[in-house]
Amino acid sequence: MPDIIKHDRSQIMLCSWDSLVDPESTARLIDKFVDSLELSEYGVTETSYVGRPRYPRPELYKLYIRKC
Repeated sequence: MPDIIKHDRSQIMLCSWDSLVDPESTARLIDKFVDSLELSEYGVTETSYVGRPRYPRPELYKLYIRKC
């Protein structure tokens, strides 16, 4: 089953998604860090799933790291 589609950060809005996050925010560091990882090397595998599409795993890891 496919992942839930993320928002396109370059879409037309009154303001951009990136402008909502401070340039010095740790959220930007976490975003770049998780995007640079090859998650399959850490044992993250695709699983079959029935029902609603799941959230992309990298996005969930970003939230988890931010909350720690």
